[in-house]
Amino acid sequence: MNLKNVPIVAYQEREWESPATGLPVHVRDEWRVIDLKAMGLYGDPDLYRWLQPILSQYATPRRFVLEHRRITNGVDEGWHVFDHADRRETSLLWIDAAATPVDGELIVLRDRLAKAAVENALKEERRQAQKSEAEAERRIKEQSRAAWERMRMSPVNRYQRLAEEWDEQVRRLQGIRGFPKQALQHGRFMELYLTAMRATTVPAKAKAIRQFVAELPRLETEIIVQAQRTGGGE
Repeated sequence: MNLKNVPIVAYQEREWESPATGLPVHVRDEWRVIDLKAMGLYGDPDLYRWLQPILSQYATPRRFVLEHRRITNGVDEGWHVFDHADRRETSLLWIDAAATPVDGELIVLRDRLAKAAVENALKEERRQAQKSEAEAERRIKEQSRAAWERMRMSPVNRYQRLAEEWDEQVRRLQGIRGFPKQALQHGRFMELYLTAMRATTVPAKAKAIRQFVAELPRLETEIIVQAQRTGGGE
């Protein structure tokens, strides 16, 4: 078989100092892919002898064969069959990732894999961020519920009264037709409401409820008027 004109698809060069002799050692690795079908090698009598390292006696060779050779200080150690595959891309994937590609398909493949790796890393980063946000939100809700229970059961009367007033006002507002939906669009109302809902200590929750109650008459009027204008109160 004449494989002399098969071009390499990638190479890698390394150099270091031999610990035994102190002399420089230069190593060049090369890879090439041989298309058995394109080169008409399926009927070659030497095919099975050539592929013997990777092929059992009665197996059918796959179309693309990857070969590797090493040249150490100018001494060619010869080509050695690495593996065979049904697709050329599969053979290219077996090449050392540190090798420099010279084959067009390998260059495109490496670029695609690099972009996919970046995209996967970004997806994982977003997934972890969402997981962290969800966990933080869960802790806030848990702490907020605990603060609310402490407030309702507090021996301090003013805290109990604030809790009762909050419950009363929320039930009343929910009973106003069109109010809950329109309130979602009112920035200041939602700011005060969420601040009270998300407060994680009794003093913070009490402060937020007092502020909410203090501004509620004005905010309620604004929201009801807006609901009537848009037909939400009908």
